[in-house]
Amino acid sequence: MAMTEPLLYQFEPTLWSKGIGALAIAVLLSLVAIGSAVWFTREARARQRVIVRLVWSFALAVVALLTAVGATEHLWTARSVLNPGQWQTVCGRIADFTTRDKPNTGQESFVIGGVLFEYADYGPPGVGYRTTQSRGGIFHPGMRTRVHYTRVRRWNVIMRATRVPDEVVGSCE
Repeated sequence: MAMTEPLLYQFEPTLWSKGIGALAIAVLLSLVAIGSAVWFTREARARQRVIVRLVWSFALAVVALLTAVGATEHLWTARSVLNPGQWQTVCGRIADFTTRDKPNTGQESFVIGGVLFEYADYGPPGVGYRTTQSRGGIFHPGMRTRVHYTRVRRWNVIMRATRVPDEVVGSCE
């Protein structure tokens, strides 16, 4: 009889993690920038406060561009996070476990099978598992676990984790 691995964590996407929120903001700001440019052109013909309107239009265009770039990065991140086919898996005992409490956030790091995992309660990359032991975290030194993760910028982000019982003999170590 096969023993199942108890689920410790499973990423559940929110509307924001799907990138829809970021995309909506980028579209809205782009529309505002376009409207501002049209407004500037119309008012410039009347020669009323041309410099002020030019600076205002340029500032809105820059904000819209930066937001669009951020939204594109967010959508790219969401693509890898929401696609389990792009996740990698590592299994073994947790080693090199460190936890640090800071005033506003805890930080933890550990290694499983040569793969480093680092996260903070409220830090980047903003998705995946991020709960330290001081706030009820599930990982502890020496624990056998199977982790499904994806790479987001410089972090290996935990998307799913199961505990591998010590009675299970196999290729986990």
